[in-house]
Amino acid sequence: MNPGVCSIVQAELWGIENGLHVALTRGFDSVIVEPDSELAIRFLDKGCHHAHPCAPLVREIKACLDRFEHFFWRHVYREANSVANAFAKNGRSLLLPMRIYDSAPSFCLIPLIFDLCNTLYRRA
Repeated sequence: MNPGVCSIVQAELWGIENGLHVALTRGFDSVIVEPDSELAIRFLDKGCHHAHPCAPLVREIKACLDRFEHFFWRHVYREANSVANAFAKNGRSLLLPMRIYDSAPSFCLIPLIFDLCNTLYRRA
């Protein structure tokens, strides 16, 4: 997904919102959201001021979450989110607003293998 020009937290929230809509469209009734943005989690937990640029996204995400039978969110460190980061880096070059993959694209295979093997990353 390429949201255009926005803040990092807005990009994170756009990714969450679009992912939730895809999950709903595909019939999922449970979802786990693990962003590497602590501010995004704070906004989901406590909301944000109605005049904040992220307020409409936070409201939409909460409305989407209400449509799931089960949902859970928690902060994860960037090192534990390497597959999502590979998609984010690739998304910056997309001409279309969003692309959905039915299988893992080549740009995320190495991070996916590390993730499947529970390889730990050291924080700098």
